Amino acid sequence: MTVTLADIERVVREWHNRHPLARRVRGEAIHSVGWVGLPYMRASQAAEPSLDAPAAPPAPPRPKSLGWHRWRRGNGGAGPWRVFSETFIDGIAPRAVDAFAGHCAWVHVLEGTEDWPLRRIQVDERLAEACHGAWPTERWLLTAAIEYRGDKIRVLIGESQGKLKVLGRHRHWDRLKLTGTGLLIAGAGALGMAAILDRPSPSNEPVRSPQAPASAPSARSSGSPTPLAPASAPATAASASAAPSAPSVQSAAPASDPPEPGPIPSAPVFPPAAASAAPGTANTPSSGGPPHPVGTSSPGSKASVPLRADGEPDIRPRLGPVHRVRPPKPAASELVGPPPAEKASRRSPKSAIQSEAGERESAPPALTGRDRPRSGADKPEHIRAAPTAAGPQVALVSPAFAKKAEAEERLSQMQAHLQATVREGDLQGEVFETPQGWRAAVWPFATRAEAQIVNATMVARGWKTRAVDF
Repeated sequence: MTVTLADIERVVREWHNRHPLARRVRGEAIHSVGWVGLPYMRASQAAEPSLDAPAAPPAPPRPKSLGWHRWRRGNGGAGPWRVFSETFIDGIAPRAVDAFAGHCAWVHVLEGTEDWPLRRIQVDERLAEACHGAWPTERWLLTAAIEYRGDKIRVLIGESQGKLKVLGRHRHWDRLKLTGTGLLIAGAGALGMAAILDRPSPSNEPVRSPQAPASAPSARSSGSPTPLAPASAPATAASASAAPSAPSVQSAAPASDPPEPGPIPSAPVFPPAAASAAPGTANTPSSGGPPHPVGTSSPGSKASVPLRADGEPDIRPRLGPVHRVRPPKPAASELVGPPPAEKASRRSPKSAIQSEAGERESAPPALTGRDRPRSGADKPEHIRAAPTAAGPQVALVSPAFAKKAEAEERLSQMQAHLQATVREGDLQGEVFETPQGWRAAVWPFATRAEAQIVNATMVARGWKTRAVDF
């Protein structure tokens, strides 16, 4: 097989550009082509037969560190065995060069390339001593340099099955491609980690006991009496009146047994004996004591609980009449006249605005329990304009205007602002004439604190309003 420089450039360029992250190089970037001679040792019998001679003296003892070389020689048969340990190409270990040369090296320099540069690798004496009695030999590989912007890397070239092969560990990498690939890998790893962390852990899920539904009635029966006790009192009285009709059940149960759980308190239970009792006796409580609320334990609870065919208590709910208590009707005196809140809303702040006390700015009084804003009224949209029935009320008053039309315009602005700010309530507005001029006022507010909150929004608009008690 003949090898030319064009063939070497083509094979090396294809090998380098094959990687997707490598830079694309051209043929002129490949240069410095030459031969590399690799030292080997092979068995003497494989070279040529030797003449009859006296037996050779026994070999001197070798260091134990060279035992593995003798073992490799014994397992390798006739060789050849590598006797070099120099890393003459960066990134390619001597063992990798040996493995590549075993399949792709030439046994001699090719014809027509004798004038190419040639380099022989130095023999390692320790490896050569391990091959006692072997003959030296050489194997040849081609080498070439790939240069890109002053950076050089070298590769080895051999031949296998009529095709040139390339051995190399480095390429001229494209930094932009490497950065993009690294970001993609990091993003995929972050997404995978987020998916793993968001997955619910099976050990954190609560384990539901199959006995939880069965224990619910007992937990309810052992609790305090429910508010439904007045409504279920007739059913309890009926159960207590029907207790003497089941003497066999009471005699069969020992006195030391714990009380059975009663029925579910959501509906009254009427046993068959109570259902067959007369209507006149159903609402009569027993003489043994006051009736117990439904769902609580009582001395006669075993007799009042219906039994199934197998003798177990039947805890299924049964429908029964529901007694509802109507609220008392209001007295006739309470219906006469308007409500106090309506009376209070009819009051006018005119006298307070025209008085000198309303004119000068005074310190706000201390907040009492009524004056404190309600929970959630710290914002204007949460304020309810609903004044109290008695006591002083608060109005928001504008500064004095020389003309009534100006005061009416300011009143319309204040009312529009209140409609957009205050959610509930009906605030009144009017223009009053004072010794200083015309003033616009809106009222009433429930507390001074809530009026100050709305006043702050008006002052922020530059209206210079203030709160006045009346």
